[in-house]
Amino acid sequence: MKKAPALSTICISLAAAMVATAPALADMPRPGSCFVRLYDQAHLARNPQQGVEALTVWFDRERDIAPLAMYVEAQMGWQGQAPADGVAGMVLVQAALCDINVPGACAVDCDGGNAVPRVQADGRLRLSTRYFRIEDPSGGCGGYEEPGSAPYSSLDEGQGGETVYLLHPAPVSACAGLMR
Repeated sequence: MKKAPALSTICISLAAAMVATAPALADMPRPGSCFVRLYDQAHLARNPQQGVEALTVWFDRERDIAPLAMYVEAQMGWQGQAPADGVAGMVLVQAALCDINVPGACAVDCDGGNAVPRVQADGRLRLSTRYFRIEDPSGGCGGYEEPGSAPYSSLDEGQGGETVYLLHPAPVSACAGLMR
């Protein structure tokens, strides 16, 4: 009588890991996708700690380093952490590399934190973070200035806990400013 071939423990473990991460990979934004949110005055009044008036996020391929990169532009308002950080009324930016094999963490160089992007069933982007440094385009890590010399803030709104932003899908042209 022939015995049925037995699957090795390694093969079973690898298959289980692939199944466990499949939903996370499916929820990741695709390269070339653009998401935007402009917060109205009613929303900002209900959320006085929120210093972000508008948020634009674009995803693209970063072939040499990571399979996906996230580019963020935040129009800072006049409430929440923005005045305290000295960035009220400024446009701040950041780039992060995403590891699609680790449940969605997009990390900023030089210990600038990370964010977890997930595309929801309705097509909106859920962007959650505990700390994600955004800064003046002229400085920061990888810029022409020393890290910390340019004005900066964080998307965590200074609360120390998780901050979640919900952005709407937008045409690629809405992210043209991030495609540099």
